[in-house]
Amino acid sequence: MEQPLNFGVVSISDNSVKSSLTITELGNVSSTHALWRITPGEPGRYRFSGFAPFTRVNFSHLISQPLVHMGNGRGETFELKTLLMGSTQVADQYGELVVPVGGVIESTGNNNPNYQDGDYQTRFSITISY
Repeated sequence: MEQPLNFGVVSISDNSVKSSLTITELGNVSSTHALWRITPGEPGRYRFSGFAPFTRVNFSHLISQPLVHMGNGRGETFELKTLLMGSTQVADQYGELVVPVGGVIESTGNNNPNYQDGDYQTRFSITISY
């Protein structure tokens, strides 16, 4: 991993409806409803190596859990709805490639405003086939 997917610092002003924040693999950002970006984030960059030169590599992904607050884990959580990444890439002449990864997070929309300040993390897996 060269850098993790980072949504930056966000604020939610109203949790009565689901709101989302999107950061594309190119770093473009958009949001809906009441989820706002306060400081910029950045797409992730994940390095893969060990392929034969110019190997065509296919990607799929699996998101395994909601974003969890890294403090006490209480309060509302965001959900990583999807990862945004190309499905195919070709390794370079050294058998390496760097995959940019964006994503979409979503609030619960359950009217509970109890989101805690601090870092949130989740796990996802990227499956490669070639």
